[in-house]
Amino acid sequence: MKLNELRKGNLICPINRGGYIHLPMTLIVLKVLTIGIFEVEALPIDKNPVQEENWLKIKSSDISEIPLTKEWLLKFGFDWDGYGEFLKEGLLIDCEYTDKGKWAAMFNMISIPYELEYVHQVQNLYFALYAEELTIKGL
Repeated sequence: MKLNELRKGNLICPINRGGYIHLPMTLIVLKVLTIGIFEVEALPIDKNPVQEENWLKIKSSDISEIPLTKEWLLKFGFDWDGYGEFLKEGLLIDCEYTDKGKWAAMFNMISIPYELEYVHQVQNLYFALYAEELTIKGL
């Protein structure tokens, strides 16, 4: 993953380098706290950075994106119409995939020429449109 795609607060997964096959540990979701040249510092999303002394340092080569799913959009508080569209405050994300397997987005009925594939992209788009963080319900 490219560090220039990240912002503080973005959600990521670490990559497990312990085995023969290096796969993202999708059950471990981390929140980015600082971004350096070659690494980020992060904590699990349920931890408070003020109360934790040792933040995890993760090299850029050990970071994986989180694929965008219906479950993530619901966690972020999007309302689902039951058919394939998710809406939150004028931002509509259509779960009908585009040709490349990415999600389409519209803002106030204007198509956004940017296809979404990962959770951090939705977070960045939401922040760009509303100047506030997209938060997870219940955290």
